[in-house]
Amino acid sequence: MFNFSMLCMLLEDQYSIAKRRGSRQRSAIQVLEESKDKSVTCVSETSDSNCLLVSTLDSKIRLLDKSNGTCLNTFTGHDNSKYRIKSCLDSTDEFVVSGSENNCIVAWDILHSNSGISLPGHSSIVSSVSISRDNLRMASSSVNGEIIIWGS
Repeated sequence: MFNFSMLCMLLEDQYSIAKRRGSRQRSAIQVLEESKDKSVTCVSETSDSNCLLVSTLDSKIRLLDKSNGTCLNTFTGHDNSKYRIKSCLDSTDEFVVSGSENNCIVAWDILHSNSGISLPGHSSIVSSVSISRDNLRMASSSVNGEIIIWGS
């Protein structure tokens, strides 16, 4: 069982595997099988701290249960095979949003992973997205230095 005395560490380089570690331990407590042997590009935590959103270079984003490593949902429909692409959750944990190598932003309802919506607007690979705490604005950036602030 994961508790506050433990620290979830995920290596983010091309040879990484996702591991759950204790804050005072050097060896892995558990290897999260859904992320094993995948290059992890981004990790974020849900607002209730029960799950991790893990983006990997196989064009998949996985929602993992922190207590046991179970994959609760997999989000596909964006391109992510070469670049570090960051993804995030909105403040209510209802939506997953990610950049994509096809110059778009892709968003999914967290419960319905197969219904991603693509938002064009960038002229290059979208490398990062972030949603404001009030969910009214989103910022995105691309590898060519372009930044777009999206408003409601």
